Formats: sequence, C-alpha cells, structure tokens
Amino acid sequence: MLETIDAELEAIKVALELGSLADWKDDVRVLLESDSQTTVSWCHNPASRVRP
Repeated sequence: MLETIDAELEAIKVALELGSLADWKDDVRVLLESDSQTTVSWCHNPASRVRP
C-alpha cells in the first residue's frame, strides 16, 4: 500500500517538474504512467495563467 502511494506521489512530482520546465504553447497535456500503473494527467490552460 505504501509503495503504491510513494509511486503515485513520485508520478505527481515528476509531472509538476515537467510542467514547470516546459515551454508552454496554446494547449499542453502531460501524461505520465508510474510503475504502479497510475496515470497522472495534467492539463494546462494558458488562459488561466496569472500574468504579472
């Protein structure tokens, strides 16, 4: 059980790192499948970005 949770947290961490490093265009979707077969889908909507 803890191994599954660790794998899911690692997948989320990697997805967020990929998202912060990517050069965003209009629509970007990052799909990451962890060793526990958990798929993390993270969609970025440029219209929702906070602009300085």
